[in-house]
Amino acid sequence: KKTEYDYIVYSPVESQIAEMKNEQSVKEVFEYYLYNSTVTFGDKEFTTKSMFSSNVESLHISSFNDSRILKGSYSLLEKNVYLDDVVAKELGASVGDVVNISLGKGVFLNLIVSAIFETNTLFENGSIFFTYSGENKSNIDSKRTVSLSGALIQANGLQECFEYLSWNLYCSVY
Repeated sequence: KKTEYDYIVYSPVESQIAEMKNEQSVKEVFEYYLYNSTVTFGDKEFTTKSMFSSNVESLHISSFNDSRILKGSYSLLEKNVYLDDVVAKELGASVGDVVNISLGKGVFLNLIVSAIFETNTLFENGSIFFTYSGENKSNIDSKRTVSLSGALIQANGLQECFEYLSWNLYCSVY
């Protein structure tokens, strides 16, 4: 596993995220957007999941953490992208390569691979991660509306956190 999250909350709203971040039974929250995307490198194309977030400070509780790096470094700038091993192998992409990401509705990003991670087993066909800030955010927001897809939760006590998430916020918790 090599991840630090205990629960996944699907389709939270911003007010729930804010509340979770102030809850004593919740140690850390990593909220994210998740969209189908097509990643292209050279003449190869692969359909995968694009995970993106502005909360890169909490990325370490996800499957994109430094203990899961196969190649590259755990430094993520606005023009960088993390690939998991499935995506990297399908494309033949390596650290330093520029990949093109299409999120549909005319959203295209050209990002530099800064690290390759162990396969993300949550998603069939792997996944990628990039920051939802600066130019990436402007490009996405100018062409499509995005809604939070989920939040990874690190608990300060499993039972207390589960009860809080399921009873107080009425979240679907996995």
